[in-house]
Amino acid sequence: MTFTLSSRQLVDIARRMHRDLLVGLERDGTDLLCTPTYLPGHGRYRPGKALALDLGGTNVRCAVVSLADHGKFEIDKGPISEAIPLSRNKGVAREPFLDFLIRMIRQLDPPRGLPLGFCFSYPARPTPDGDAVILDWTKELFVSDTIGSKAGDLLLSRVRRSDPGLIGDDVFVINDTVATLLAGRVSFDAEGYIGLIVGTGTNMAVLLPAAAIPKIRQTDWPEVLFPVNLESGNFHPPHLTGLDDALDATSRNPSRHRFEKAVSGVYLPYLFNQACPGSTLNPGRGAAPLFEIAYSSRQGAEGDKPYSREAVIARQIIERSAGLTAAALAGVIAFLRVALATASVCITAEGGLFYAHPRYQETVTATLKSLQYKMALKDISINFHSIAHANLLGCAQAGLSPPLKHQSV
Repeated sequence: MTFTLSSRQLVDIARRMHRDLLVGLERDGTDLLCTPTYLPGHGRYRPGKALALDLGGTNVRCAVVSLADHGKFEIDKGPISEAIPLSRNKGVAREPFLDFLIRMIRQLDPPRGLPLGFCFSYPARPTPDGDAVILDWTKELFVSDTIGSKAGDLLLSRVRRSDPGLIGDDVFVINDTVATLLAGRVSFDAEGYIGLIVGTGTNMAVLLPAAAIPKIRQTDWPEVLFPVNLESGNFHPPHLTGLDDALDATSRNPSRHRFEKAVSGVYLPYLFNQACPGSTLNPGRGAAPLFEIAYSSRQGAEGDKPYSREAVIARQIIERSAGLTAAALAGVIAFLRVALATASVCITAEGGLFYAHPRYQETVTATLKSLQYKMALKDISINFHSIAHANLLGCAQAGLSPPLKHQSV
């Protein structure tokens, strides 16, 4: 069995992504949730200081950020970072988890009463008040008694009980892809913007006007650009293998998040062990050992000996992950071309897997360029960007942006 995808299969995956994106923007309850964030995409925010809390797939980061006009910002305190106190496949109680987040904030010794931008990197449905209802936990993590509750309200209520005044009354919850998208939006000029995460998990967000989102087209904000969290990890691409099915069957959420299970760093080592059951690879160490097997196992000073079977499979799994990422991006860009006549796209990318090895990013870029030619997208200018502390910058923008319902547009 091979993990290699042909050019025709990659085009097929890109077209499926384009189709599923159209469906997700049309109605709720689909694989691609396409949830709009009720935050103006025009870069509107009030310059000032904000707390930025970034709950990622592996770590939690926290900082005090000063944000000036035109996206200029400084990290006043922090960032500090700690590993999420969760074990894969094992849940944790809600209150201890919230207390952990509060301790992170206290470690900064921030000015009291600052607004909080909360980057919540798990499926959630944004609400017009700036919060988001938790829909699920992914990446094999789970916090009990949280589904259906608002992430910001849970944290703010706990703060009010344990340390009133630690943070202000304004908590704005955004997805990490939305945070990276917002950082790119204020840093680079383009007609289209995509936020991309490829790390422990994977996801994308895109900036769209209400007219391009049929399920919210009848709004009071026809000119507003909405950051739309695709929840692309739940995309179910064609051309997966029986080994992907076996991994899915043993996961916490079988039949869901199939794209993430084929792409992201938390799952790739488990997929490798499905293909190489005799391997000594410890999936608990993340994707780094997989890259070591794939690219550091050639024997001999001149590199003239063949790669082992394990090295070949590891490389196929990594390269397929990059190819799937490129195909998904091509599908989104094809949508932007048709729906908005977009001629230039800024992709702000974050995530350890994307930058873990130069060959990963190179493979994504090369595959996407090839797909541009095969899908009649070659005249679109596409640029990848990395922004230091992108998620913290996006969080600060959110924390300093009044909820959309309070603004006249």
